[in-house]
Amino acid sequence: MRYWDTSDNSSVEERVFHADESFAILTGLFPHTQYAVLVLAYNAAGDGPANSAPLFVTTAESGNYVQM
Repeated sequence: MRYWDTSDNSSVEERVFHADESFAILTGLFPHTQYAVLVLAYNAAGDGPANSAPLFVTTAESGNYVQM
């Protein structure tokens, strides 16, 4: 999974989750900020194609995380 603040495309974060996990929680996010999130599968051959980047906007109520 790759995600970034859409106002700063230079700071892409990457997290790896195992296939048996059915959700992800991204922490350390800023309130009132729009993030783009890409999900990719990978194996020994490398990364697979990414989904189209969904956008999430954090709110004051969501604090510093988004659950997907």
